[in-house]
Amino acid sequence: LVSQMGTLEGIAGIRRSSRLELLPFVTTQNATERRADGWAHPQKGAAGLDFKYGIKENLTLDATINPDFGQVEADPAVLNLTAFEVRFEERRPFFQEGTGMFRCQPCQGVFYPRRIGRTPQRRANAADPLFTTILGAAKLTGRLGGGINVGLVEAVTQREVGVTGRTVEPGTNYLVGRAARDVNGGRSSLGLVFTAVNRSLDNDTRDFLRRDAYMAVLEGFHRFAGERYEISGYTGRNYVAGSAPAIARTQLSSVHLHQRPDGDERYDSTRTSLGGGVVSLSFAKISGTIRFNTYLRSASTQIELNDLGLVPLINDRQIRNSISLRPSRPMGFFRSSFSNLELENHWTSGGQPPGAAVRLHTTISMKNSWGWALTYQLQNYGANYCVSCARGGPALRYAPSQTLQANLVGDPRMGVIPRLEWAVSRGDGGRSWERRGAAGADLRISSRFSTSLSLGASKRADDQQWIGNYGHFLSDTTHFTFARLAQTTVSLTARASWTATPLLTFQLYAQPFISTGSFSDWRELESPRAEAYDGRFAPYSGGATPAGFNFKQFNSNAVIRWEYRPGSTLFVVWQQGRQQDGLNPGTFELERDYRDLFRAHPVNTVLVKMTYFFNP
Repeated sequence: LVSQMGTLEGIAGIRRSSRLELLPFVTTQNATERRADGWAHPQKGAAGLDFKYGIKENLTLDATINPDFGQVEADPAVLNLTAFEVRFEERRPFFQEGTGMFRCQPCQGVFYPRRIGRTPQRRANAADPLFTTILGAAKLTGRLGGGINVGLVEAVTQREVGVTGRTVEPGTNYLVGRAARDVNGGRSSLGLVFTAVNRSLDNDTRDFLRRDAYMAVLEGFHRFAGERYEISGYTGRNYVAGSAPAIARTQLSSVHLHQRPDGDERYDSTRTSLGGGVVSLSFAKISGTIRFNTYLRSASTQIELNDLGLVPLINDRQIRNSISLRPSRPMGFFRSSFSNLELENHWTSGGQPPGAAVRLHTTISMKNSWGWALTYQLQNYGANYCVSCARGGPALRYAPSQTLQANLVGDPRMGVIPRLEWAVSRGDGGRSWERRGAAGADLRISSRFSTSLSLGASKRADDQQWIGNYGHFLSDTTHFTFARLAQTTVSLTARASWTATPLLTFQLYAQPFISTGSFSDWRELESPRAEAYDGRFAPYSGGATPAGFNFKQFNSNAVIRWEYRPGSTLFVVWQQGRQQDGLNPGTFELERDYRDLFRAHPVNTVLVKMTYFFNP
């Protein structure tokens, strides 16, 4: 977008500040900890340093030693019943600032900064560390001569030990780099992205985690015909290595599933490395009333990018075509509008279609500044096969599904801005369905105080929720089982921000979350590719129907921020978390479940952090 704007000229007389900025900080916190003999509230203290150094006018070094991100908002509660990892937003300031310099825009997912400081991968006890400590990190960003943009991030995390004395996360070094050169006045660019992860494994982690992971990507774009058209693409290779058991676990993970009896790659328990490639090409019209895009992507069966990225879809041949309409002038009853039609198809390397979708989306901003959007999606029309549904079992034929969603948002100039969402979906011949909605509002009492409140609820039935695989591993006697899930979810999200003075602010985030589910009609795969839905399953008699669940969680974060002198800040933070999942499985009663949630023992963290800014 910025490249299509004008050129700003004539700036002069700006005094250059010192090249060096230092921001040392001290923290003290009281955190609730679960121990074998009950709960404890130890007091802890720490100190660290953030600094920024201007190496040249267009080249800056940022670094942090023993960073603390206690003032960052908590992640929303999620109950994940899928085969794939949930992606969370990055909110830590060090990893937010200047990230555009080292992120590959066309190849999203190859760098996921939440990997740095992640929850320990071998965490098995509630008393184990929740996050991995970052010992230090450095970031170099800027622009060199000849139109070369550079970005480099280096971070080191410490070894984390659980309550049993075993390593739950080894000491790890992370490296991310990007160099890109702009030519032709920014109308073309060619860049190189590389990442490296090196873990110091021991006997507790050697058979579970990959030792080394490397990735390199060449990416670029070119705009032509008056910058109305763009062609872009990328290609890359990766390599991961480790012990045979660790690489075996990689092959069996939900990303690869090499154990599938009808898969395109054979499971090999003796391998000590994996490597693969990806290539993508896109052609788009990026300006004018009518725009379009054609996107092609191919990823091999052995590519593994999840040590420092988040890429759940491999062994994929993909084509996506979209056309959009964006009028440049107000017409009739609306101020602006955007409509988009998109068709997407996927194939595995063996030619099996694992998914297809048609999406139609329209957004309209009315002349009174109210806005609404309507989205329709048809998925898995024709013969498509889910390669991950059976978690290593044979591919299961999809039944078509449809989703219709409507959104409404009020005039952003009003003191109270209402927001409404409603969605319905239907699949598996009507056996699976969902109804979900959300209602909320942004309240702006004054220019100094704003708050938002949103209530969301959903009720759904999933007729083929995976339960488990039973029997001898990699044998013809394995039973791949599914059941019908009836699930109800309710959440309330509140945010508030108050600027008492330009130097004193208060922020609050709170979310209670409840999700319950019950199972029925326990079945196993019999003929997973049968055209008739009922012919794909047979009753499973391996035992009683699985118990349901009743998962409840509360997260809150309150922050007072006082800038007591220019650049120097005092933070006072109170975080609270509650979780309860052992009562009333399979049944939902809002009042009872809400009461049980707030009877669960709270995990409180009270933190005071003081920073002092030096600009020598």
